[in-house]
Amino acid sequence: MDIRISRPLLVAFLVGGLALSAPPQSQAQSRHQKQDQSAEDSAKAAQDAKAAKDAKGGKGNADRKGDQSQPDPRAAQQAAAAARQNADHAQRDAQRASQQAENAQAAARKQDSRKNDQRDRQQARQQQQASERADANQRDAARQRGAQQQEIARAKQQETHDRQDQHKADQRQFQADHRDAKAVEKQAKANDRADRRDRRISQDEQRKLITQQQSRVVEYRRYRSSQQNLAIQVAAQLATQNRTAQSRYISNYQRDLLRQQQGWNNNYNYNNDPYFYSAPIYRYQRAGSYYTVNQYGANLLKQAVNAGYQEGIQAGRADRMDRWRNDYRNSFAYQDASYGYNGYYLSQDDYSYYFRQGFQRGYEDGYNSRYQYGRNSGGNYSILATLLTTILGLQSY
Repeated sequence: MDIRISRPLLVAFLVGGLALSAPPQSQAQSRHQKQDQSAEDSAKAAQDAKAAKDAKGGKGNADRKGDQSQPDPRAAQQAAAAARQNADHAQRDAQRASQQAENAQAAARKQDSRKNDQRDRQQARQQQQASERADANQRDAARQRGAQQQEIARAKQQETHDRQDQHKADQRQFQADHRDAKAVEKQAKANDRADRRDRRISQDEQRKLITQQQSRVVEYRRYRSSQQNLAIQVAAQLATQNRTAQSRYISNYQRDLLRQQQGWNNNYNYNNDPYFYSAPIYRYQRAGSYYTVNQYGANLLKQAVNAGYQEGIQAGRADRMDRWRNDYRNSFAYQDASYGYNGYYLSQDDYSYYFRQGFQRGYEDGYNSRYQYGRNSGGNYSILATLLTTILGLQSY
């Protein structure tokens, strides 16, 4: 009896184990079919086990085995119940596994959602930081433009003030030169009374000098007319090169020349000008040649050097403000070299030569923001007296 019960139970457990290894079914009909099939398989397994035992027992046990050839209903029921129980366990395990899988998927989706949210927030922060940096750069650029515009405005205002001061200084200098000329004339007259013949030139020399001067004035005024359009063209060209300060300086230079031309006297009285009857008292050397000049001509030579220095100051500052290279030779004012000249007393070549001597040194001081070669006295720029003496090299004649 023990052997007969244990084998069907063993078979039932084997069948239950197979049921556990099979994939879970989600519908109730499939589950009941599987349970019935398991019960039938258990019963058949019990019959096969009994038949095998009877065959081994031989003929001597035929009667006893005959009594036992019928299957035990209770064992089959127990096996079927055990199979159904195992199937229920397997189904519950499958449900738990399915639930765990769903939970795992939900957790994975939740984790992915958190990652996406973190990525979105990080991208939003990066975009906000980039926008803040762009705004900061725009503010910095605006501040720089504002500072540059303020610097240009201050420089323009300073240039205007310097021009006004320079104009006043020119007037004072002209008055001082006029007083000096009067003083020299007075002294010359006093000397002439003592020895008039030695200190005056002859009438023929005077007439020759006046004729030469008249031709010189006509030639210079013709030159001045041709330079007027050129100055306008140069100023426009400088503006296209973004050399705003230099263009403004050239325009002011041309304006001052026009103002100077307005003061020209077309009915000049040469006979009343002491220059045309005063004898030379100085000589100077230029380009290997010596020239003679009286006091009035010497005063104009000094004026040429100082006029060049003060114009060089303005031109050098303009190139520095435009961040242009140091290049005084290509300045229009250096090439023109006629500011302060009206065609009298000296040739244009003489005046331009000494004007450029002062301009070169004034440009260097203006470009480098210093006063190495000259000084500034209330807006009146003048070259150092010792340097002026060296440049002119006037010798008593």
